[in-house]
Order: sequence, then structure tokens, then C-alpha cells
Amino acid sequence: MLLMIILFMLFTSTGNAATVISVQSGNWDNPATWDCACEPNKKDNIIISSGDTVILTDDVKIKNLMIESTAVLDVSTSSFKISIKGSWINNGTFIQRAGEVIFKKKHIQSIRGSNATSFYGLTIKNKTGVTLAAPITVTHVLTLKKGILYTDHANYITIVSTASTTGASDKSYIDGLIQIETDTIERIVINTGKNGKHKKIAIDVNSTYTSVFIV
Repeated sequence: MLLMIILFMLFTSTGNAATVISVQSGNWDNPATWDCACEPNKKDNIIISSGDTVILTDDVKIKNLMIESTAVLDVSTSSFKISIKGSWINNGTFIQRAGEVIFKKKHIQSIRGSNATSFYGLTIKNKTGVTLAAPITVTHVLTLKKGILYTDHANYITIVSTASTTGASDKSYIDGLIQIETDTIERIVINTGKNGKHKKIAIDVNSTYTSVFIV
């Protein structure tokens, strides 16, 4: 009951945004997939209900997103893009494929949920920043355009050997714990920072054994 109250407060605190809930598995653009009998728009809060699999059919813009337990959100084999202006809550499964998720808003955003989310492409474009309340992984590229990605010892970002980071500056970096996983001989540059100061940390990896670095 407490969880439902918290979710209700979260999803009703975004002005005139409607909350659209899946009622069956199906394509995103199919009105029969949703309780509103419509295709969701950029002002809507989205809930993917337990047991439902929803597949994107185009790039989408949304407010808040919640993937419930046993629910699935799939960006499809076309790897469509998601632009989100609110909170990302993943209690189910997000199938990333080669898609990009963009966090863009004037107020601080969060990534949370009982399940860690793996992003192929993650872009931070929010000058107020994005806070992790659950661990995440980036498998291809983390783009730091605007704002800070805040992490901590429990809710951190893992960047794997196939991933890179671009666009960091004094206005956009990672503030907090970063985990690097690699099995490649390479130089890794980590874009961290604190108090408005971006700092690059270089790590030289001299082994093909799987190595984990925590910064």
C-alpha cells in the first residue's frame, strides 16, 4: 500500500500530465495496448503493467516511466530512442538493444527501481543533473552534454570495455562512484568531478584478464 501511495504521488506531481497504463502486450503505437485507448504522448506518465511486453514503433518522448515487475519495455530491433523528462523506474526488464535514452529536463531527474538498468546509449542533457537511486550499466556510449550524473557506493554506474564516454566538461561529469569493467589492453579515461570541476582520470590496462576498477 505504501509503495502504491509513493508511486501515485510521483506520477501525479507533474502538472497536467496524464498517467497511461498498459492493459496488454503490444506495440507502443497501438491504442489497444493502453488503458486510454490512445497512443501515449510526450506529456504522459507511462506504466508498463506486470506481465505486459510493450515494443516501441518509433522514437518516443515521455514524462515519467515505470516498468513494473515482470513487465518488459523493448526498443525493438529498430532500436528506437526514448527521451524522458521525469523519473525512470525499472522494476522489470528494459531491452536496450542499440537504443539511446536521453534524460532532458530543467529539474533534477532520477533513475531508480528494484532492477538495475543496462543502457546501450545514455545521454545526460539536464543542467540540474540526474541522480542514481539504482545501479546502471552503459554498454556503448555515455554522452555527458549538460548536467551532472550523481552516483554513490550503492547506486553507481558501470562502464564496460565496449563503452566510451563523450562530451564531459566542468558542466557535465560523473560525481560519485564509477565502476569500470574491461578485458582489453587499453587506456581508459574516466570523466569524474566535484564541485563544478571536471577531472579526467587515466587508467592503463595491461592485461586481457577481466579487470574491475572502482573510482
